[in-house]
Amino acid sequence: MAILIEKNVTILGMFDVSTLYLRFNVNHLAGGNKLELKTSVYPSRTSYDAGINQCVRINGINDSAIFDYNRVDDGGDVLLAAHNKLKTLLSTDVMQEITPIDASSYFEIISPKFAQDSSISFIDID
Repeated sequence: MAILIEKNVTILGMFDVSTLYLRFNVNHLAGGNKLELKTSVYPSRTSYDAGINQCVRINGINDSAIFDYNRVDDGGDVLLAAHNKLKTLLSTDVMQEITPIDASSYFEIISPKFAQDSSISFIDID
C-alpha cells in the first residue's frame, strides 16, 4: 500500500510535478501503543519502481513521525492505521491557541496542512 498525493510541487527548485508517491515503513515501539513511521517520498511510482535512490525531501512531509496506536480504536491492521494517521496529519492544519491579555482567545494556524484530504489517496493495495 502507498499514498498518492495530487498536488503541484516544485522539487529541488526546478522540477515541477503534479503528484507525489509516498511509501513508508511502520514499526511498533516498546509497549505496542505507538507507531513509528519512516517515510520515503518519490516524484512518481516510476521513480520508486526504478529501484534507485530517487527519494526527495518535501517541505511539509516529515521523514519520520510517531503516532499513538490503540488496537481497539485503530483496528488490528497496523499498516492501514498508519496510512490513516499519516493522511490525517498531512491534511490537517496545526493550530495554536492565542490568548491575549485583554481579549478572548482565538486559534491561529502555525503550520498549514500539506494537502487537501480529497487529494490524498491510498493506492497499490495488494
